[in-house]
Amino acid sequence: MKKIGVLVALVALLLPCLAFAQDGDVAMDQGFRARIGWFDMGDADNGLGIGVDYMFPLLGQNWMAGIEWGDGSYEGIVDVDSAALYRTLSIDVWDFNLNWVGKVKSDKYSWYYGGGLGWYRVEGDVESDDCIGFQVLAGMDFAKNWSADVRYVFGTDFDDADIDGLRVSVGYWFK
Repeated sequence: MKKIGVLVALVALLLPCLAFAQDGDVAMDQGFRARIGWFDMGDADNGLGIGVDYMFPLLGQNWMAGIEWGDGSYEGIVDVDSAALYRTLSIDVWDFNLNWVGKVKSDKYSWYYGGGLGWYRVEGDVESDDCIGFQVLAGMDFAKNWSADVRYVFGTDFDDADIDGLRVSVGYWFK
């Protein structure tokens, strides 16, 4: 059932993007983007995510640095007077990432893809933790200054919970 929800979210995000696409070069080679989307955080619950990215050229390649925040929860063990109790714990996930980005331009769309490394900070009700993770991404610049992307984050763990998962977002590039 979870896979159907992910598929519906992807289609719901990308179909309007294709419908509003315009002719011409809309790809950004440098600049800031604000984005908002849906996060699937693996063992943690789904949640809202917001982020800011900066695209810049370096050594003849395109790079995108970003920071994002995700809101979620998970079923955790709370030790109360030596009795283990399960309860829903709230978490905030902070991600600082750097991605190499490749671009493919067609007549109407400008697609991008890439991957990179991130530092993830998970702050929970009971404790906080840091880890290094990786992500792969694919996206599309559409219309004027708008973009949509899909990212998969892996290699992240928190309190025996795996917070790997899909991030789907829509963003706006500021010139």
